[in-house]
Amino acid sequence: MARPTYTVPFGRDSLDISLPSDWEVEVADAHVAAPDPPPESPSVSFGPPLRDLAGPSTRALIAFTDATRLSPDRIMLRLALRELEAAGVPDENITLLCAVGMHRPSTRREKLAKIGPDAISRYNVADHRPADVVDLGAVPLDALGPSPPFLDTRDDVPIQLNKLVADADLVIATGIVEPHQYAGYSGGVKTVIIGCAGPETIGITHGPRFVGHRGVVLGKVADNPFQNFLRAAAQIIGKPDYIVNAIADPAGNPVELAVGDPIRVHDHLVGKARELFEVKVNKRFDIVIAGVGHPKDVNLYQASRAATYIGLSRAPAIRNGGVIILPAPCPEGAGAGIGERNFFRALADSKSPSALVEAMTGGNCLPGQQRALLLARLLERVNVIVVGASDPDMIRAAHLIPADTVDQAIEIAGGMVGRKPRTLIVPHATQTMPVYEPDKET
Repeated sequence: MARPTYTVPFGRDSLDISLPSDWEVEVADAHVAAPDPPPESPSVSFGPPLRDLAGPSTRALIAFTDATRLSPDRIMLRLALRELEAAGVPDENITLLCAVGMHRPSTRREKLAKIGPDAISRYNVADHRPADVVDLGAVPLDALGPSPPFLDTRDDVPIQLNKLVADADLVIATGIVEPHQYAGYSGGVKTVIIGCAGPETIGITHGPRFVGHRGVVLGKVADNPFQNFLRAAAQIIGKPDYIVNAIADPAGNPVELAVGDPIRVHDHLVGKARELFEVKVNKRFDIVIAGVGHPKDVNLYQASRAATYIGLSRAPAIRNGGVIILPAPCPEGAGAGIGERNFFRALADSKSPSALVEAMTGGNCLPGQQRALLLARLLERVNVIVVGASDPDMIRAAHLIPADTVDQAIEIAGGMVGRKPRTLIVPHATQTMPVYEPDKET
C-alpha cells in the first residue's frame, strides 16, 4: 500500500512527509485563505477617520510589527499614511517605529520587505530600543481581573514605553490578529504596549506569575491578566490612539482589515479569527507534526511557539507522553536578540526541564526566559523533536531531540510512543488551534 504524503512549510520552502500506511492520520489546518485579490481597504471602521485625529502640526508615530510577524504591514501602513497625508501631516512629522520588543533590531532588508523602499526614503524609520524608554505610570493590580498574578514587590505593573511613543501627539499601531500564547490573540494594542516597551514592563508581564497564571492561555481573551494589562495600560496612557489590524493567511496576505478604536477593532477581529483558526478534534494524539515556516522558524525562540501552541493550549490535542515533531531550520540558532539569548541560556543552564520549572515558578525572570519556562513546562509532558536545525548541538542543549530528516524524526517518534500512533498533521501550527473536545470522542 502506498504511503500517504503530506506537506508542511520549512523555511521559505516545504517538506514532504511520508507516514507508514498503517498509522492513523488526521490533518488540522485552519485553511485561512485570502481572497484573490487580497483586500487593501478595511471591511469595517470603528470611530472617527484617522484624518480627523490629525493636522499639519501633528507629530505622528506608527508602530509596525517586526520581522518575526508575517503581517501585511505594507498594506496597513499605506492605509494609515494616506489618512495622515489627507490630514496635512508633513512627512518630517511622521516616524515609523519597528516594534521589536526585546528582540534584535531589524535589518535594512527586513525593513524593505516589511514597509517598502518608498516608506524608508520618505519617513523617519527607527527600531525600538528597550533601553531608550520612559516611565508613563502603572497598571493597578486590581485592573488585571479576577485572581490576578501575585506580585511580591509592588501592587502595580509599570508602563515603560519608547520615548518616541511618549513624545508623539498621535500613535497608530499595525498588528496581526492570530492565536497568541499570552494575549490569547495578538494584535490590538500589543504592538505598542509590548513591542515598544522597556525591560521592566516586559520582564514582569512575561514573567512566571503572568505566564503561569491559569487565565493566560492560548486563545483566551476574556479574564486574561496579560490581555487585561495591555488594555488597561493603553487606557491609562491614552495610546495607541488608532490601530490598523489584519487577519492574515499563512503567506501574510490580508484576509480582513479593520481600522479605528483599538479595543473595538481587536474585539471584532478576534471574533472573526476564532471562526478561522480554531479546529475541533475528537481525540488526543500520540504524535503531532507541527509546521512552522518562515519567518517563525528562523530561530528556536520563535519556532518553539508552534510546539507550545500545540501542547499548552486550553484543550491540548496531544496526550501526555506524546511527541511533537517540529520542522525548523533555525538558521539564526536560538536567536540573536537579548530575549532569545536569555531564553537559550535558561534552558542550557538547567539540568532538566523540571529543574527549570522548579527554579522559575513563583520567582522573576529576565526577558525571554518566559519562553524557556513555557517550553520546559511542555517538555515535562511530551518530547519535542526538531527537524533540520542548522545547529543540532544547540537543540540538544535546550533539552530537545535533533533529527537530520523528517524520516528520521518519524522513526524516533514511532519508537517513543511504542504503538501504531494516532498522528495529527498541523501544517500551520502558529495559525491553527486544534481544540480537543472529550465529549465527542469516539
